[in-house]
Amino acid sequence: KQANITSWYYSTSNRTVVKKDKYTCGAYGCAQTPDGTIWVSSRNQYYDPSKGAANDHRAWKLDWAVVVSRDDGLTWKRIPGQAHGWPALVMSNGQLLWIGEASHPDWDRIRATYTTEWRNGKLEWTQRPHPELGPTCDESHIVETDTPGTLVTMMRQQQHSQYYATSHSHDYGKTWEPWRESNVFMGPIPTRPMLRKADDGTLLFCYGQRWIGRTFVVPSHDGGRTWDIAHRQVNLHSPKGHHKIWDSHYTDVAKAEAGKYLAVDYIASPAKRSQKGLYGTFIDARFFRDAYAGVALQRFGSCVTPTTRGYWSFDEFDGDIANDPVAANFGEISGAKRVPGKFGGALKFDGKKSHVLIYDDATLRVPVYFTLEAWIYTDAPNRDQTILSKAPKYTFALSGGKLTLRIGDMIMVDDSGKKVPKGKWTHVSVTFGMRDIYSRATFYLAGKETAWVSPMYGPRPASFPDAMVFSDTAIVGGETYQEFGSKIKSTDCLAIGMDNNLKTGGFRGLIDEVAIHAQAHTAPMIAASAARSMAKRGSITSLPIDTAGTFNASVTCPDGTSIRFSAMDEAGNTLKRNLKPGDELPPRCVLRAELSSRRQGATPVLHEWSVAGADVIERPWPTNAPGESRSKRKGRGKVVL
Repeated sequence: KQANITSWYYSTSNRTVVKKDKYTCGAYGCAQTPDGTIWVSSRNQYYDPSKGAANDHRAWKLDWAVVVSRDDGLTWKRIPGQAHGWPALVMSNGQLLWIGEASHPDWDRIRATYTTEWRNGKLEWTQRPHPELGPTCDESHIVETDTPGTLVTMMRQQQHSQYYATSHSHDYGKTWEPWRESNVFMGPIPTRPMLRKADDGTLLFCYGQRWIGRTFVVPSHDGGRTWDIAHRQVNLHSPKGHHKIWDSHYTDVAKAEAGKYLAVDYIASPAKRSQKGLYGTFIDARFFRDAYAGVALQRFGSCVTPTTRGYWSFDEFDGDIANDPVAANFGEISGAKRVPGKFGGALKFDGKKSHVLIYDDATLRVPVYFTLEAWIYTDAPNRDQTILSKAPKYTFALSGGKLTLRIGDMIMVDDSGKKVPKGKWTHVSVTFGMRDIYSRATFYLAGKETAWVSPMYGPRPASFPDAMVFSDTAIVGGETYQEFGSKIKSTDCLAIGMDNNLKTGGFRGLIDEVAIHAQAHTAPMIAASAARSMAKRGSITSLPIDTAGTFNASVTCPDGTSIRFSAMDEAGNTLKRNLKPGDELPPRCVLRAELSSRRQGATPVLHEWSVAGADVIERPWPTNAPGESRSKRKGRGKVVL
């Protein structure tokens, strides 16, 4: 859980003054080389009144300094150097690589790297400018992959792209591939990127979105070529109600213990400078290998398609975050209560102020063909209430019991005479399409088409494109990146259970399985989504265990659900029933977990099972990672199945 760890950080040991200066002094990172030397880069700002007023940047001089310690940080010494940046990583060849900047004839400053080596008792610096990394000298970070000498960098290129830029080097940073856009969307105002490598070779990219107070950690299983956005972890959400004023600054992630990492961020409130501190979240590494949610009873069919832009099932057992496994557009739950739903969990809205707020992202800006769907349960269907809203772009709602779609100043209402029933789970959906000067919405109730209509009023051909343009420029201010200091408003975001002005259209009842698709689904696709159901029973078996060991498992079983374990031989004959954690297993067996549910909307979850002290043939993880090897290997000790 989110926790302010400032007191924990400062209580671990006595503080030592590394460098003290009369003027502004800031540390820009540290690293420790194999010889034990700790390196810290610092930047001082000196004000020269003869050069101008204090608010004139030309009157300030920057002075970079390097301080080192050879006694584990007890004493420090400043050394002369040429570093105009900060230490990034110690490479496998023993050299320390720094990130900095250099002069360039075509641009004022460009990216550069420095390597440091002690030669004959003297520190030598080698500078390498890198015009191939782009014309913008903005913040970046570097990490080395499992392949010696192969480096990955992530960079901000705010003036040239809305995505983090990336590049690879295959010669310890001497040369780089031309920069390209990654698949990581920066958001309105991005923070400094930070890269780390996990023990298993997975790369972890930590970054944030300023003025929203939201930070992420996202993994890469292919050496930084692509990033697994579907398993992006939310490290920090700004405190409730502070998304307009909370400012994320500098994120990072470090190993805390086996299988766990500590992701931190320094945040501050621009409105109240006294509200600042270091916040962090402990992250379970299982999240990144497709086992974070465990094994649950599977549904027959799924509403997720290749064109799905967002999906919120509300199946989390607790907490105020609604996960989106498709595009990681996490929602902040405010006032809505978790209850059993049509599938798994749902949210109960009070019709007043409860809602889910999902910050803007490029994935939520659907094209001129799209589909919106959800399961709803309401005792007041005739009430005017909103299911989801990203006005003015699109709002899916009920009006007098009828389904409605609003786009800009266009309003389309299901005029078939069929209304949403009272006190019953109902699948509702609408598709929208536009071709030339014609546009229409097709409404579906319980999986069946009820009506297709054109706009009742409003400029028919121009309204939707205008709504799209307005929605996008409201976020980015008409430029390629948002003006620094501008603040996110709820009307730039997506809301579930209320209009996104957070004042009107409150939904009274339950909402489950909300999805947004960048495609106008066909009638059979809508019918299939509405016909989905929950499995009552399911099972999973392990690979063969060669030698007897001790069994253990981590499970969650809500009321009316159960998980039973048994040991079988490879022919399927039961050797031992009702296994409990700590039980000894027979040699050469296969484990079986049987999951069952007797209650609608509830499912047991097997988070992890393992065997200690056994030889187990196991698959590498993640089983669906790009480029993985499918060979088997043996391992003795605790093996997570």
